Amino acid sequence: MSKKISIKNMVKEHHNALVDYYTCDGVEPDERKYFESLEKGDIILDLCCGTGRIAIALAKNGFLVRGIDLANKAIKFAQEKAECYKGIVDFIIGDATKIPFKDKVFDRVICTGASLDTLASSSERLQSILEMARVLKDDGTFFIQTNYFLPLKKLIWRTAGFVIKLPVRALKSLLGKDCTGLYFGDSFCGIHFKIKVAGFSHTLSKRELNRYMESAKLEYKLEYKIETDKEYMGDKSFKAKFSRRLITVGHKNR
Repeated sequence: MSKKISIKNMVKEHHNALVDYYTCDGVEPDERKYFESLEKGDIILDLCCGTGRIAIALAKNGFLVRGIDLANKAIKFAQEKAECYKGIVDFIIGDATKIPFKDKVFDRVICTGASLDTLASSSERLQSILEMARVLKDDGTFFIQTNYFLPLKKLIWRTAGFVIKLPVRALKSLLGKDCTGLYFGDSFCGIHFKIKVAGFSHTLSKRELNRYMESAKLEYKLEYKIETDKEYMGDKSFKAKFSRRLITVGHKNR
């Protein structure tokens, strides 16, 4: 089994373990702002939906929602929680790099909770963006949340880890081995509290997100904007540039 596949299974089991540790409801301010743009009759894909926090909140407001996630335990929990919304919201097990829907099915695609960060490689993250664009209708929009390097403490920590890993990465590259986990921004989440399975996360920069979007734009003609969550909420102060999360909002042209 390749390391890439092993990491995908690790992430799956990590998020299955999270179901036992906590569940949360409600919508965050940046999510709520995007949801205000939704229109009656929109068909929405909640990509990497977890236990259905977003999908069920949208279903309560009358939107038709489909949620997919790799974590089977999270999907089972979401299905049970959404029992009274059957027919309005459905949950299935699915991979973000191979979305199990036909082309141009959804009016909106939402990917929250820094789910894109858990994909093991640059090619998988790009493939997920391409898949979002594929299933999105012409004139449809998407909303993506990812973690950011800032504040400064996090940036310094990740930079130090990257420098320490450089010799190992160089050696593995020479031997033609997979270097997942050794790139800038890669991190294996430690085992903590009651969660007994480690996870994987890749913190994205604006430059990296922009590269993925530009690649998708060549084929799908996407228009997009990348801001921190505070900038997206209208805060244009210097401090807002050091916010903890990036928000990518995009539109697919005809």
